[in-house]
Amino acid sequence: METFYRKKILFIYSLFLVIVSVLPVSEPQELEYLNADKAVHALFYLVFVLLYVFAFARSRFIYIKSFVCAFSLGLFIETLQYFIPYRSFDILDIAANSLGAAFGLLVAYKLLKQSRRFK
Repeated sequence: METFYRKKILFIYSLFLVIVSVLPVSEPQELEYLNADKAVHALFYLVFVLLYVFAFARSRFIYIKSFVCAFSLGLFIETLQYFIPYRSFDILDIAANSLGAAFGLLVAYKLLKQSRRFK
């Protein structure tokens, strides 16, 4: 039953990512200059991978599956933004998403290893 709720949370978070990514955004000029949005992208996809790994923790090749799913979602969203007039496609966003997903894998691995040690 617990994994059912984890999967539900993952689904809701995925919808949240898609919705937030297609809404119009007004970013302050200084943040745009610093590319601060890349850190936000990385953080969002780090969380996505954590949720994915914990939703499907017993699955084979979970780390590969979670990274591929995160990368695919990020690519889908960026491609979708290409067709939205007030948004834009950015290859650096895909790179930031991937970097966040990779860090998410590392954090998930450490957390799972730690939780198994205390069982």
